[in-house]
Amino acid sequence: MKILFLSRSTLYTQTGGDTLHLEQTALQLRKLGYEIDIKLANDSVDYKNYDLIHFFNLNRPSDVLAALKKEMPPIILSSIYIDYAQVDQMRSGVSKILYQLFGAFGFEYIKVFARWVKGKEKFPGWKYAFLGQKKSMRKLLSHASAVLTASKHEQRKIEGDFQLKLTNSYVVHLGSEHISTSETKLQNRKGGICVARIERLKNQLNLIKAFNSLNENLKIVGQAATHQKDYWEACKQQAKSNIQFLGYLDGEELKDQFSSSKVHILPSYYETTGLATIEALKLGCRAVVSDQETQRELFGEHVFYCDPNQPEAIVQAVQEAMQNEQNHSDWVKENFSWVKAAHQISDIYRTISRNT
Repeated sequence: MKILFLSRSTLYTQTGGDTLHLEQTALQLRKLGYEIDIKLANDSVDYKNYDLIHFFNLNRPSDVLAALKKEMPPIILSSIYIDYAQVDQMRSGVSKILYQLFGAFGFEYIKVFARWVKGKEKFPGWKYAFLGQKKSMRKLLSHASAVLTASKHEQRKIEGDFQLKLTNSYVVHLGSEHISTSETKLQNRKGGICVARIERLKNQLNLIKAFNSLNENLKIVGQAATHQKDYWEACKQQAKSNIQFLGYLDGEELKDQFSSSKVHILPSYYETTGLATIEALKLGCRAVVSDQETQRELFGEHVFYCDPNQPEAIVQAVQEAMQNEQNHSDWVKENFSWVKAAHQISDIYRTISRNT
């Protein structure tokens, strides 16, 4: 089969969990014999050259909406559905007024056109302009031959937000990278680490406030979100001398930072999975995450939970994790695998191909 992977235009300039998700899925499917082409929303594509189209990111329907035609190959959607409502409610000034007036989906619609006006992305298309954000997302869901979610909670969240029943939905747990885990000893580790793009959703500011009152060092790994420079500046201004910003790291550099840290903290306001948490656990870190239904479904008793709105709650969870001596790397390897995910997706591809 020849498969088209299609994603947002900023997939490589503003890397995130969906970047890793797409690349690792493509890598493992190629090993199974699939021909995978990766294209971005701004690329010119002849869809007739493909047996299936695999689109990533339900939150970005404008990236694929104009291409939805009856003669297209079947579409598989990896939803990666993020609820930005809690973050958007915290906005100030004009953004806060717009959110209050138009709600979550209306506000996202405005942001899409704002990025186009600023020249950061292409025109989203007249179909999207007419339908709006929510109806465009519903249309994409209705056209998808299969919707892949990372958890049962994500599936229920989509059904609730869009008032529909997903009869073609599959839960596919995401995996962990092929990083050697031969050195996952818990000794000689110090301090905390947070690996994530620096933005309001990931909540580094409250994490910094928490560590300002702890006698522990914190390493923040990640690039600042392009559209949230004010947040990046606030993080730097708030940070005391025990907090270090390392920028974007990957590969061996990132492995080294995980392997020398005692606790990984990701107090996000919303996560579909939290791939950094999986990697941290695999490399022997203890982990702290936000107390959310998705996180509890995926990680159970293998992590510590906190209220992301309360720095003091983050402090308490970090202190508990620092005192813990459990190593969860074997559990991660058994439950989160890109190889397993690829085999499951391959079965879905073949089922859809047989039925079309």
